[in-house]
Amino acid sequence: MVDYGSTTKERIETFERLHGEAAWDGHWLYYADGANRDGDPLGVLCEPPADLRKRHHNIARYHQILLDQAVREFDEVKQRIKWKTMNNPLTHPDLEDNLAQLRALRDGVRERRDALRPPRRSLSGTCLATCQPEER
Repeated sequence: MVDYGSTTKERIETFERLHGEAAWDGHWLYYADGANRDGDPLGVLCEPPADLRKRHHNIARYHQILLDQAVREFDEVKQRIKWKTMNNPLTHPDLEDNLAQLRALRDGVRERRDALRPPRRSLSGTCLATCQPEER
């Protein structure tokens, strides 16, 4: 069992140092290695499950949260640009800057979608038997 420290701050800092950046779904924080913790600072800290299916479920959840955030950000920026253009026809927003910003956000969405594929494949049962070890 890992000693996370005696204070709430130490517990969370140690857990995050061990597991990296978290993705928050509003209730739980998920980590890329399959660990998760309650959003309540005094709540439970869960190491990555030994069961591969449960671990891949948590990893998929982590990537799904990040994908949802990237899609939401893309949509918000797209709507903001559209609104500015429609409501301020006398101002000419820099089209190239707007397109570059949307392309960068779109690329982020694609990266997040690509990162979600391996854990989803493993959950569908196709990866554990057929993928190379580095893809698991």
